[in-house]
Amino acid sequence: MTKLSIHFIGTGSGAPSLTRGSPAIMIRREGVGLLFDCGEATQLAMRRQRLRFRKLEAIFISHMHGDHVLGLPGLIMTLNLNANPEGLAIYGPRGIGDYLECAFKATLFQPRFELKVVELEETPSPTPVHRGDDFNVYAVSSRHVVPSFAYALVEDDRPGEFNVEKALELGVPRGRLWGELQKGKSVEVDGRVVTPEQVLGPKRRGRRVVYSGDTRPCDTVLELGRGSDVFIHEATFTDDHLEEAQAGGHSTISEALDVIRKSGCKMGVITNIGQRTRPEDLEKLVLGGESIIVASDGLTLEVPLR
Repeated sequence: MTKLSIHFIGTGSGAPSLTRGSPAIMIRREGVGLLFDCGEATQLAMRRQRLRFRKLEAIFISHMHGDHVLGLPGLIMTLNLNANPEGLAIYGPRGIGDYLECAFKATLFQPRFELKVVELEETPSPTPVHRGDDFNVYAVSSRHVVPSFAYALVEDDRPGEFNVEKALELGVPRGRLWGELQKGKSVEVDGRVVTPEQVLGPKRRGRRVVYSGDTRPCDTVLELGRGSDVFIHEATFTDDHLEEAQAGGHSTISEALDVIRKSGCKMGVITNIGQRTRPEDLEKLVLGGESIIVASDGLTLEVPLR
């Protein structure tokens, strides 16, 4: 079984606090790491949470506000100490390249590994930006006060369930040929061709994890999260600060919960919690019995296969 886990490194908004760090979330899939946003002191929080720096494949920045990018140059420099042999890809809005170039020039730094920086164009529909091993990462424009993106990790469909009785009935012996059929390859048995369609059930949908970044409630992010296994949505403000949320391009807690519920996702998570939000504010609004939780620094979620 392919393991897929989500690690909430920093779950606060704006400046880091004693209880919540700046935004950063890591998804690990079969040991490979994908980082979404990289706020101040992300690498220190990763060490505390025992998250490995090795096999970090790509970083996805939602937007260029400092609380989402200030940890990026330092993390890259730390990777350089280990000569990150597999390279690193960084995706984000326009300006991410200039930001890193200025930081590297000012600190007389030059990475010793391959660093690919991709500036994304705004897009109203999900666009594949990164291809991994049996998965894609999609980006879509969100609704913030600066150009911003939400991201979705979407696994490829898995082959259907293998019908043992049907394979034996067709004369396919146990062993290597069964494996070939499960990989989607036809095999030859006694001069006859047996196809995967003859022994496999319908394809099974891969897992889908969605991260909103900073955003007002909007259709593009809602559609990205629709039917997902885990839908992570920002909830910076309490409901009594709606005007401030609207002005700053953020969501209130109730607005985030409403988007999550409309999406039909299996599990919803609210994060990017503002410093003025009290525990009782969350307790009032996150109802018991629902598959919606409040993220906290150090939280890990395992995403089971469908």
